[in-house]
Amino acid sequence: MSSQEKWDFAQKYSAEEMIRQAVILIAISSISLFVNFDELTSTMVALAIVIGTVILLLYKTEKKLKQKFKNDETI
Repeated sequence: MSSQEKWDFAQKYSAEEMIRQAVILIAISSISLFVNFDELTSTMVALAIVIGTVILLLYKTEKKLKQKFKNDETI
């Protein structure tokens, strides 16, 4: 949030990345139609996958910001 340009770029990039990750999550969740896990296992796996995708989203967005604005010190 150090500049409006960076904020706008991060919002646009992360929105596009969220759409990509949503498609992947839908594909992964469709596996549950064919494999039966007990309730606790499926909940834990789903939670781990969602947390993992959030962490991945943050990492990729920050990495892209640093690549695009590499000459700016206030990232």
